[in-house]
Amino acid sequence: TAARIIQKLEGRFSMIRNDMERKKFVLAAYNGGYGHISDAMALARKYGRNPYLWSDVSMFVLRLSEPRYYKDPVVKCGYMVGSETFNYVNSVMGRWGGYHSVLHNAMPKGVSLSDLDGGYHKKNRFSKKQNIIAKDDSLFTVKR
Repeated sequence: TAARIIQKLEGRFSMIRNDMERKKFVLAAYNGGYGHISDAMALARKYGRNPYLWSDVSMFVLRLSEPRYYKDPVVKCGYMVGSETFNYVNSVMGRWGGYHSVLHNAMPKGVSLSDLDGGYHKKNRFSKKQNIIAKDDSLFTVKR
């Protein structure tokens, strides 16, 4: 399932310490394949860019459709339609930013997500108490 694939990709990109950066790499690999993103990271490293920074790696994702780059010896998976993956990551991150903004603005004045002890809970007669959003959920950390 998609959740298992994303979890596996999170593990493969665990060397990227910044959560938001890692999420971009996970999205890119989910869309374009882990091998292609690894190739773009190798190209970034070769050309003196940061292989753990999406803004540096994404330019090589875009270039993997050019023979000069996809035929480079550090590239193992070859040609890639990088614009598709680049646009996918931007689209998902843009939507996430919108959702985050809506959630942040929906909080009562003076309350932030980090103020919630147990998070929001969903209860009904068929299920046990479930956290939908917990205060430690890295996706919803509000940066100040």
